[in-house]
Amino acid sequence: MSLPTTAFGELPSVKAMGTGRAGIVVGFDTEFTTVGGARVVDSYQLAVPDPLDPSVMVEVVILPPLGSGARISLHTALWTVVAAAELWRSHLVPTGVGPRGVPRSVFWTDDWDERREALAKLRVPLVLACHYGAADLTTFRSGGQSRSWTPSSA
Repeated sequence: MSLPTTAFGELPSVKAMGTGRAGIVVGFDTEFTTVGGARVVDSYQLAVPDPLDPSVMVEVVILPPLGSGARISLHTALWTVVAAAELWRSHLVPTGVGPRGVPRSVFWTDDWDERREALAKLRVPLVLACHYGAADLTTFRSGGQSRSWTPSSA
């Protein structure tokens, strides 16, 4: 007797977490140490399949200055991955999105609702998959509450 098999993505609990839209999965983890009761981020590690050859992973490690306590924003981390992996080359990204962004003529209109709708269609569809979300997501800078640092300034 053979048992029916179900793909992981077809499990009801997994389907309930999704939107039904395809996206580029970015794996994410952080390492941190606790110094004087505060978490100090040692590294952010992100990985994503290469958009032109999914058998290859593009890995990005962001190292804040040692012991600085500096953190980056989630936006900065994801843009670093988009740029390093050239995710605009993915078949999931609409034509017109490139390394320098989207030409204004593609979305500019005086009607704010039309502009927002046009821009929404030109996004890089990312899905962030954390190693341990409760700890990892809290390592990002938010609202200017912790010292910030950008990788390009290192």
